[in-house]
Amino acid sequence: MKRIRTWLEERFAHGTLVASTPEADDTVAKNGLTIVDLLRPLGHVSRLDASIRIGDAVSGRVSRVQDVHLHFYEAHTIYQAESKAIEEHLRTVLHSASDKYALECSRDDLLQRIESGQVLPASMPEDLTPWLADYRSELLRTTAFGDHEAIDYPVAALFFTSANCDNPVTSLNSLQNLLVPPPLMRQEVMYPLKDPDFPRFFVLLQDMSEPTDDQKIAKNLAAARSAFGGERVALLQINTGNAAVGAVDGTGAPPGTFKVFMRTPLPG
Repeated sequence: MKRIRTWLEERFAHGTLVASTPEADDTVAKNGLTIVDLLRPLGHVSRLDASIRIGDAVSGRVSRVQDVHLHFYEAHTIYQAESKAIEEHLRTVLHSASDKYALECSRDDLLQRIESGQVLPASMPEDLTPWLADYRSELLRTTAFGDHEAIDYPVAALFFTSANCDNPVTSLNSLQNLLVPPPLMRQEVMYPLKDPDFPRFFVLLQDMSEPTDDQKIAKNLAAARSAFGGERVALLQINTGNAAVGAVDGTGAPPGTFKVFMRTPLPG
């Protein structure tokens, strides 16, 4: 039951769209990461005790939130690949998973033991199809963002730009205007991005490894908060150490904290 609950929590996590400028991407790339890589370890927040109102002030109800699970998606990856690419990818996943969970006994020997009711080898896991979890995960991932489902669609958005840019308001507005949402959001079957009530948050990234003009950054932060609302804009300082995070060997390789959350890109 615990395994099923964990899978359901992961499967039905809230999707969050992440859009960023090239300058913001370059700032995080110094650590060998993307912005989504940076955010993923923060995608599960537990032991909360917050209340939210669902519906309007009159007929709505208050619900308690104890755990929050989020999936972060780069804006340019919120699409469904062509069927041929999906099939090829899943074939590779299946072969890799089969090799990963290969047993000491051969397939023929395993089938004979099961059919005859013999005791299975001690190395046999409880799940006779351990590869299925890997395959199922990739199957659901590759078929996301189509017009047949709505589970994976984003319900919030994060926008990142450099705190040192010339005009953060223009930069952040351009990110929003250039987005190409997935099918159901374009058809407004799902909550459309252009809706003014769509939850969104704006982040100004300050690269502390580079010389910065504090007055300019303060001015940019004030301008962004004036345009989008003070509660929707934050300044995030990164690269505060003498070297890039995880760059112990000088390669900029991401540390283990982030590696376990990193995922290979989908085909196409």
